[in-house]
Amino acid sequence: MLIFLCLVCIGKSVIAYSMIGFQSDFLMFYLAVYAVAMSSTAISVFLGCIVGDEKTAKELFPILTVPQMLFAGFFVDSSLIPAFIRWAQYLCGLTYSVRILMIAEYDRDCGSDLANEQCAAFLQEKKADPEDLWKFWIGLAAIFLGYRLLGLYFLQRKGTKFFH
Repeated sequence: MLIFLCLVCIGKSVIAYSMIGFQSDFLMFYLAVYAVAMSSTAISVFLGCIVGDEKTAKELFPILTVPQMLFAGFFVDSSLIPAFIRWAQYLCGLTYSVRILMIAEYDRDCGSDLANEQCAAFLQEKKADPEDLWKFWIGLAAIFLGYRLLGLYFLQRKGTKFFH
């Protein structure tokens, strides 16, 4: 699974990177895509371990994927999300990946002093501080490990109920 996902992400990254014309480093782009894919598989495994059958998992899948898009900040700015649910953005891998990609693309020489100021303002508005880059990588790793471990926990609980 790990190698297959790696190959799929390479193919998708080469196509997207070439078509869009990103200015950032390709390796950073690829690693962010791969990391969000890994965190997404972890969420899927977690969901599969919680529910009893495939049909239920398919029906519940949008409950885990739609918030990813909502909280990532490219459809709705996170400041517009009510404060009582805004914390959920930190449970979504896409949030971290989008911020990593924004830093990779806009934390560089944007051409002129005015453009550099606009790039810095954009990153600040989107809460993508280049000094927090390591935190975003750790967030993606924590989401991957957290959801995988939770899935393992629920799977283990189901196994002990079945065999006892």
